[in-house]
Amino acid sequence: MEIVQALEDSIVSFDKKMVVELTQRVISEIKDKKSIKPSEVIDGITRALERVGELYQEGEYFLPELVYAGELAKNTLTSLKPLILGEEKRKKESKIIILGTVQGDMHDLGKNIVQTFAEGAGYKIIDLGINVSKEKFIETLKEYNAKILGLSCLLTACDQELYNITTSLKEMGLEDVKVVIGGAAMTEKLAIDVEKASGITTRFAEDVINGIKIFNELIQ
Repeated sequence: MEIVQALEDSIVSFDKKMVVELTQRVISEIKDKKSIKPSEVIDGITRALERVGELYQEGEYFLPELVYAGELAKNTLTSLKPLILGEEKRKKESKIIILGTVQGDMHDLGKNIVQTFAEGAGYKIIDLGINVSKEKFIETLKEYNAKILGLSCLLTACDQELYNITTSLKEMGLEDVKVVIGGAAMTEKLAIDVEKASGITTRFAEDVINGIKIFNELIQ
C-alpha cells in the first residue's frame, strides 16, 4: 500500500511526473496480481481529492489547484480504466451522474469544473451541456437508469426551471432520483423550497468540494 500512499501524496502536491510514474507502477503490480487491487487505488485517489478539497476550503489552495488536481486524478483513472472494468464494473455503473445547465442558462464553467472533479473521484458523468430542457434530462435519466441529477443554474431568472424539472420527475415516476443544484443563483433555501414543492430530494452544493461530498452521500 506504500505505492498507493505515494500516488495519493503526489496528486496532493501536484507532482505530475511522479503521478505518471507511480500510475505505471501500480498498473504493473495489478497486472502481475500482486497485493494491490484497483479498488484500493481508487480509494487512494478519492482520499487525495478530499485532502485537496480541505486545503481549498482552508484557503491554502485555490481554484486553479483544485482543477489541476482533478485533472491529475482523472488522467490516472483513465490509465487504470481497463483494469477497473473487471473488479469495479458493477460499482461504477451505480455511480452515474447526469449533469447539465438548465434551460435558459448558457453558463458552463462551474459545471465543467464539477465534471472534472467528479470524474477524478471515480464517477461516470453524462454531461448534457447548457440550455438543457427538462425533457432531455428525464430522457437521459431513463436511458442510463441514473439516480443522481446535477443541475447548474447561474441566473435567478431560471429558478423556475428547477421546479419544472423536479415536478416532471415526480410526474414521470422518477421519485427515487436525487437532485443536486449549484451555481451563483442557488441557495440552501431554494433547494428546500424545491424539495417541498416537488417531493424530490434536492440538495444544494455551495462549491465543487461540497458537491462531491453530497454525491458520495447520495450514491450510498
